Amino acid sequence: MDERRTIAFGYAFIVEKWNSDEFPDKDHTWIPDTVNITAETPDGRTFTTSHIKYLWAYKETTGRYSTREYILLYEGSFDFKIDPDEYREGAKEDRSGAES
Repeated sequence: MDERRTIAFGYAFIVEKWNSDEFPDKDHTWIPDTVNITAETPDGRTFTTSHIKYLWAYKETTGRYSTREYILLYEGSFDFKIDPDEYREGAKEDRSGAES
């Protein structure tokens, strides 16, 4: 869960910094409108996919969205490819599929 919030807050920080007076000649095309995120298991299987949008981050950094609304939008984009209740991080599977 911490990695997910780190991604969301990191992207919002970039958006906020880019829209500050520090970059007066900014070009908004340098910041992607949508960032797609894929999380993989240690053995290379796709665990989940999600995305985060510039508009969400912009509205959060300007006070139009609360931080909670922003995080909920991001977490609502998650599409789990492996059931989180069935996956144990660090568990190894043998050829029969039984976890060890």
